[in-house]
Amino acid sequence: MIRGVALFDLDHTLTRQDSFPMWIAVLVGWRRTLRAFAMAGFAVRPGRSDLRGRAKESILRWSVRGATLAEAQAAGRLLGQRIRWRESVLAALNAHRAAGCAIVIATGAPELYVAPLLRAAGIRADAVIGTALEIIDGKLTGKLASANCVRDEKARRVSEWILANGPFKESWGYGNRPHDLAMLALTDNPIVIDKH
Repeated sequence: MIRGVALFDLDHTLTRQDSFPMWIAVLVGWRRTLRAFAMAGFAVRPGRSDLRGRAKESILRWSVRGATLAEAQAAGRLLGQRIRWRESVLAALNAHRAAGCAIVIATGAPELYVAPLLRAAGIRADAVIGTALEIIDGKLTGKLASANCVRDEKARRVSEWILANGPFKESWGYGNRPHDLAMLALTDNPIVIDKH
């Protein structure tokens, strides 16, 4: 039995900012990124289910569609060297690792750039749980290949991972409010990080 597991959200928990628009900007430039976010605002109408997922897919369609997987991962590596990290939460992650805990990064961000981002920053994780993007013939289609990994969906995916990889003696969770509350409720020791 592993001593424990520590779950960490990425954006506004481990980092001080949102990695998603920054990753797109590294990949395709800020002009195209801003245009994609503006177009998504016009294209997505409230009142339907999974508004966040549809907005994310619209942004991806207007920005990164056609980029190669290699380009997308390279942008993640570059971002890992540029993004601002929250030192206190990184210290907690390293302390949990030193104590023998499994480290899981659970995020709404696309998995395909989070793993290279973490490696570039020297952060070791046992698992990355995030939103999967559709890739056909080595290129991003601009569509999601999984449900958007936020809120209840994130908690569901983390719960599945714990069931498949546990049991764990104790669990810790680091996230922000309100997006990570469902995930934090799964842990013995929930820690809410102030986004500001």
